Amino acid sequence: MKRRLFPQIALWLLASGFCSACQDEIIATPQPGDDGETVSVEVIFDTEDVQDACDLLPQQDAATTRAASPDGGAIKVELLPTAATRTIEQEKPAALTNVYMVQKKADGTTVLVLNNQSVSLGTKQTLTGLQADADSQLYILAANGATLNAAITKDNLADWAVTAASVNNAETDISKMPYYLHLEHVKIVADASAAGKYIIQSLQGHDARLRLHRLAARVNVSWTFSVSGYTLQEVTLQDTPLKYHAFPLDGQDTYPDLIDQYYTAELYTGGDATVTSGSCWIARNVRGTANISNENMRDKDHAPQGSSYLRFIATQNGTKKRLVYRIYLGGNSIQDFNVQDNTNYNYHLTFTTDDKIANTDDRVQLLDGASASEGNTTFVPTANCFMVKPGGSFHFDPFLFHRVEDGVEKDVTNTWLTGWAVSRGGICSVKVIWQTRENGDTGDPVLGIVNSSLDHTNIVELTDAGNNPLTSVSVTGYTQPGQCHIHCRVAPNTTGGNGLIAAYDANEEILWSWHLWVTDYNPDPHGNASVLGDENKRKQKYIGNGVAEQLPMMDRNLGALAGYVELPAEENAFARSRANGTMYQRGRKDPFLGSFSTKTIASVAVGANNTAPIDGLQNMYGPDGYSFIPRTGDNSKVISYITAYKNPYKSYSKGSEFEWLDATNRNLDDWAGTLNGAPLKGFHDPSPAGWRIPSRTNFTPLFNGPISLSTMSGLLIPRGLSTADEAGAFIQNGENRGLLVQYDENEEHKTYLWMTGYCPEPTKYVNIGQSGWLLGRERGAAFCFGFNTNRAKLYALSPLNAANSQMWYSRDAHGIRCIQEIE
Repeated sequence: MKRRLFPQIALWLLASGFCSACQDEIIATPQPGDDGETVSVEVIFDTEDVQDACDLLPQQDAATTRAASPDGGAIKVELLPTAATRTIEQEKPAALTNVYMVQKKADGTTVLVLNNQSVSLGTKQTLTGLQADADSQLYILAANGATLNAAITKDNLADWAVTAASVNNAETDISKMPYYLHLEHVKIVADASAAGKYIIQSLQGHDARLRLHRLAARVNVSWTFSVSGYTLQEVTLQDTPLKYHAFPLDGQDTYPDLIDQYYTAELYTGGDATVTSGSCWIARNVRGTANISNENMRDKDHAPQGSSYLRFIATQNGTKKRLVYRIYLGGNSIQDFNVQDNTNYNYHLTFTTDDKIANTDDRVQLLDGASASEGNTTFVPTANCFMVKPGGSFHFDPFLFHRVEDGVEKDVTNTWLTGWAVSRGGICSVKVIWQTRENGDTGDPVLGIVNSSLDHTNIVELTDAGNNPLTSVSVTGYTQPGQCHIHCRVAPNTTGGNGLIAAYDANEEILWSWHLWVTDYNPDPHGNASVLGDENKRKQKYIGNGVAEQLPMMDRNLGALAGYVELPAEENAFARSRANGTMYQRGRKDPFLGSFSTKTIASVAVGANNTAPIDGLQNMYGPDGYSFIPRTGDNSKVISYITAYKNPYKSYSKGSEFEWLDATNRNLDDWAGTLNGAPLKGFHDPSPAGWRIPSRTNFTPLFNGPISLSTMSGLLIPRGLSTADEAGAFIQNGENRGLLVQYDENEEHKTYLWMTGYCPEPTKYVNIGQSGWLLGRERGAAFCFGFNTNRAKLYALSPLNAANSQMWYSRDAHGIRCIQEIE
């Protein structure tokens, strides 16, 4: 097994664990036992002393053990020894409870030695479940009452974890802190001095005392904030691992995985100047080092992705201007960005920023809080989705809708919105509803941080038709085209993501909402040819298999952060998950977030009871950029469009009808509308301007030979393959949960399909990494690819329609890949 703990761990274990045991007890000459024999073993359990982060490198003479900021820096960072008045970090529990122990033998077999038992500390006791072996690994986890992430077995070591909430609540009770130990090479041999007894030794022959390590790090931070004219409002610890993994996966140099779950720990809120410190537990977050030369370079551009950092936000008195500070955690070196277990990180921070310094120190960002309308000159056609680059801005008329009618592009009145606006007092205000972070649960919020809970105008702002900011929210709102504009500006320097903004009526209920797809991807919605060069302009024209001439399609799913024409590296599941995109109930414009996982997951339960980021899924965050928003769903009823659009973050269904829309509104569904025989983009179509949802026939060039649109009787063969056996192997291999499929006559022209899974009902997500679906505009129309577990059979790129409605209901949420509206 590859070494996965911090660099000194092997020598440290020998020195502190094995050698101390040598001093405590006489070493008897062991007698060999038969490998595989279950034996009684005398052991001593203990806990290892906690270390300070400032001791991870040789102690320096000064109290400040890490180099301070150079002259002119915004923040002086001091990493100090644990204060003598603090005792919690050095306390030890009287016993270990909920203890699990697995022996992994040299031949690869595993033995569950302890299963949810208690052990005493510092005294000899006998274990009866170990087997004699010449070179074993021992894995021990003492949960001590912490909530387990999954049931413990001898074969799921990678899942041995406890949740952050159960650890973080034990702020002063060390007896509830989980401990762990991994001994990579020990032997279990007979003790010649005690007949019938065995002992655990290092391979060098030293008796081993089992010294367990505290699974958590402790972060203690104090600060001196005396920046003239500013008041400290918030201190949080960002990019904090949600789970305390006992044993990272084999071969990982950094962990947890970037597609794991992370959360934000609040250390201080409110503006009480008498509060000058905070502390919390944190799971280890080993991110490595960066080649930097001074403290000021410990910024986002240099830090390894996923590194934990303290964020301080201060507001200028009487204005909307804010200073946002970022201080990355790490050891006693400016190049170190690791947070280790069993370690205390004691920081004192001194803030000396003024506006001039803020412009020269990349660890601090000066946000002016300016209105989204300021300097915003880009007027764009209105659709239910806007594609905007990081840092981009635009404005639009909310009552218009851009589409093609009789072969002509035009802006028409959104009669659904105007009708509701007239009856409900009009558009009176706008707000941010939710947003993602740029890298799953880590990184910056992609829309940005709002000025305050009541002031979102720096991201989304309502103005009159002349783009003049409103001085107050009018009770009599806007109801018709040409009366108002909505302005948006999203945060710069992110890798993209998704968000939702909404317009509110006089009763502060949502009238309509718009999806913001934050991305550098910007294909031209005109022209009738594939574009294959620039990945940010790429689109693909599906050709062949008897399909008449059709327009190009996007190279990625709606809402995806990447599209691929070749497989990303097999080990880079993070990159592959970026091809997922957003999910949609048929006939509805509102996006729901999809999967985000390196694993195959059969089922994930979602709902209002989820209080922390959900394993396997992309998660929603609030206007502040870090407050987790749980997914909500109602399985008990069908609803109208007006009810759905008041709750754009909530999905609905009624089991007996397999629908989310009531019968009256269902008859008005216009995803599949036509005008003079041509497809007509409906007001509920979720596509950006210039694009629409494709028809089911648009996907047929992805197959070999003719396709029946009325039955799905077996395996359909992807283009470029010749037999069902080849197709079966192609899908079953799955290319690590994604497929490359040829789309025209050139066998090198391929598009990437990620096995996203889907939502068969509002409170469940299934088949992640097993299969995927893309919706068509017709009722019941989509196609699936991958493992179809519902039919316990393998299907490849299978089209579906109303004849298969028992499997693809309107309540289901699937992905979408858009096609151009017009040449």
